Amino acid sequence: MKKDRINTSSIREIKHSFKRFLSLLVMSMLGVLVFVGLKMAAPDMMKSLDKYYDDNNFYDIKIVSTLGLTNDDIKAFENLKTVKKAYGSYSKDVLVEAKNKELVVKLIGINQDINKIEILKGRMPKDNIEVIVEQSMINKEKLKIGDYITVNDDTIKNKRLNIKLDLCKDGNLIVDKKEFTKVVENLLTNAIKFTKGDKRIVIKTYVKDEYFYYEVYNSGDNINESDLKNIFNSYYKVKSTRNKNGTGLGLTIVKVVVDLHDGECFVKNTSDGVKFIIKIKK
Repeated sequence: MKKDRINTSSIREIKHSFKRFLSLLVMSMLGVLVFVGLKMAAPDMMKSLDKYYDDNNFYDIKIVSTLGLTNDDIKAFENLKTVKKAYGSYSKDVLVEAKNKELVVKLIGINQDINKIEILKGRMPKDNIEVIVEQSMINKEKLKIGDYITVNDDTIKNKRLNIKLDLCKDGNLIVDKKEFTKVVENLLTNAIKFTKGDKRIVIKTYVKDEYFYYEVYNSGDNINESDLKNIFNSYYKVKSTRNKNGTGLGLTIVKVVVDLHDGECFVKNTSDGVKFIIKIKK
């Protein structure tokens, strides 16, 4: 009877290095078991995750606009055939103080219809001075229910402003009311944020050579000459005493809206402050 040399040689090698053979066999078995486990568990994990998203009504698509969104925009999204429901929400990046430590956090408005919140401890807020905090922040900063968190947004707080209006009566201008309101609000917010000294703000409109001018002046620090040419750029923040909390998008929004109206934006330093100028053809 002819011997099988391959089997004989294999058995001999296994006997001579049995421990190594056993280790390789165990490693192979573990690899197969892990692969089979992942292969079988993945669909179940996806189903569990999908159920959790459905139970808490998580959004499928998030739309963010630097110019902001209105109720009309939300209705327009809802009118799309592929959209079942659209919701609006507010968010803002701010500096907060917790236990004498300053942190950057994102404030998000609570909407009970979308992205439902799972409360691990405590309860839902009952008024606008209460917030829900993620567990990760509580663990990292060693916070507990009942601790105070201070939002450092000094846009208007503790400021007694001296605002003067100098508006022309014959300055009729055809613009997109909704969009141009953003120009007015952002320039005024910028002036309130940076006004110093006697805290004067002057809002002026006038017509000159078939152009409508809208000016907002605030007393305070000048802007460095090197910063003036970039101040309307996205996320640009001046490197001076005027630099405060914010994303640097407010003035960019102003420029985008004014450009849509075929207008121009200017900024210049005065002897005791800064003046922003909008020029649009009537």
